[in-house]
Amino acid sequence: MKFISSLTRKAKSLDMPAYKLTTGDPIKDLPLPEKVVLPLMVYGAEYKPVAKKGDKVLTGEEIARCENPAMPPFYATISGEVAGFIKYVDPIFDVIVNSIVIKSDGNDQWAENIRPITLDASVEELLEQVRLAGISGLGGAGFPLYIKLKSACGCPVENLIINGMECEPYVTADYRLMLEEAAGIMNGIKVLQKITRPQNTVLAISDEYSGLIEPLKIAARESGIGESLSIKALTTIHPSGAEKILIKTITGKVVGPGKLPLDVGASVHNTGTIKAVSDAVFKGRSLVDRVITVTGKVKKRANLRVRIGTPVIDAIEYCGGLDDDTGRVVLGGPMTGKTAYSLDHPITARAICLLALNGHKRQESACIRCGRCIAACPVGLAPAELFRYSRAGKFEDCEKENIELCFDCGNCSFACPSGIPLVQYIRVAKREIMLKKVTA
Repeated sequence: MKFISSLTRKAKSLDMPAYKLTTGDPIKDLPLPEKVVLPLMVYGAEYKPVAKKGDKVLTGEEIARCENPAMPPFYATISGEVAGFIKYVDPIFDVIVNSIVIKSDGNDQWAENIRPITLDASVEELLEQVRLAGISGLGGAGFPLYIKLKSACGCPVENLIINGMECEPYVTADYRLMLEEAAGIMNGIKVLQKITRPQNTVLAISDEYSGLIEPLKIAARESGIGESLSIKALTTIHPSGAEKILIKTITGKVVGPGKLPLDVGASVHNTGTIKAVSDAVFKGRSLVDRVITVTGKVKKRANLRVRIGTPVIDAIEYCGGLDDDTGRVVLGGPMTGKTAYSLDHPITARAICLLALNGHKRQESACIRCGRCIAACPVGLAPAELFRYSRAGKFEDCEKENIELCFDCGNCSFACPSGIPLVQYIRVAKREIMLKKVTA
């Protein structure tokens, strides 16, 4: 596996501005939506509804199940009535997804499906609490947390890494969460420390967020983990917060092809995920919302706590609407996000940002073989070659070029002077390779 020897030097050539325009905006609760649309899919696994049209449901009530018992429960994120089922094109996976629509009754009545427990509970009880809460990773990947932690229990964990880097431009949701909910994050770290029993625990933050260090240290001391937690401010160059790169930066170890972080003794979790763990264990609260940044060409930028499944338009209108020259809204950051097909698209657990941009798009032209995509790739791939193979349908050649190492950071597309959406072609190839393996 090839990692570039100097991520800082090469990434700086991208000259990428931070645009952290909302660091000073406290998290606000978006009012309850009139409806939520909940895609019946978690990390590519499909769920079958157990609720029927016309059923009355409570917030946190199970409404769908997966055949795989290890997958998390699927909950209603508001109380109300099941209005029906629809299909829509998910821009993240580029597939048609069955979805359940719930019309709000405005009451937000909660089901008592889980109850608070304490840190005195056994590891098995803590794991079950995480499973019952329906938590998936909130850093973007969306992997079910119970499965991830269960795997960690069977492996020696040398480094528990909490990822607060938030290195992608525009996004500040995790920054505000760490600033405003530091105590909850520390309590969540304590839970994961008991489950994974790490030798070291590191909270990594962006060096642009150095003002967080003292508040986080105070919260760590007050929670009783000050001695066991190291807080490190690392150089912020996208994609320095990507899991494998973060592991290499902190531990010096490389997660090789086909390997997982646990293979090098690391377990990495986003700060939003950690806060959800704290809420599940100590408050008995299932995962029904998340914090996002709404920014770019909106009348008023904000960091919002939104119910999962809320239509994008609700958050946009709360922020005063779009500027007149807005051309598209991206779900996620500018590097890794995907353009929403419609403003009725639901905000999912994976969406950390809504970014409104103008309609200007670079005109795609022929590759000039300049090599800038290679210089920008943090794992040493040749994106232009992967693009050519993908466009020609030569997906086996993509595998030979180690396409599985790509984690969709978007650096190659940003660097390309020909305006080629390289990462999109790579995503297509990876999806075709995955589908071939699933159906083989």
